[in-house]
Amino acid sequence: MARAPQDRESVIPLLDPDRDPGQVPAEPASENSTNKSGDKMKAVHYEGPFKVSVKEVGIPKIEHPDDVIVKVTTAAICGSDLHMYQGRTAAESGLVFGHENMGIVIEAGSGVTLLEKGDRIVMPFNVADGRCQNCEEGKTAFCTG
Repeated sequence: MARAPQDRESVIPLLDPDRDPGQVPAEPASENSTNKSGDKMKAVHYEGPFKVSVKEVGIPKIEHPDDVIVKVTTAAICGSDLHMYQGRTAAESGLVFGHENMGIVIEAGSGVTLLEKGDRIVMPFNVADGRCQNCEEGKTAFCTG
């Protein structure tokens, strides 16, 4: 689950590379697709140094008015994850890998005004709370929340 950005400039729409730049993207057909269990999704879990596993976990639910649930279509694994994989961090077993994500908004809380169901988005490396002083000043990279 991700917190919704507080300004439209924080949202980078993900465009279909085959789409004509002047064409408005259609709502993706895949956004309503579910797996066989219907209420589960797959996640890559850190099990310990040099050991990861793919597990089915529950699909998140909206808990706060500014929550957004995104169906991840692409997740990158970067050096931060590599350090964890190699056991060079204090990460505990069960942590989910992948924090540089792209996806499709499948649900948004009642307080979300800048995103809507079907939007294709890129989530930034740092997820800001939008409430702390740094976020209020537009310095979301320095979020303390």
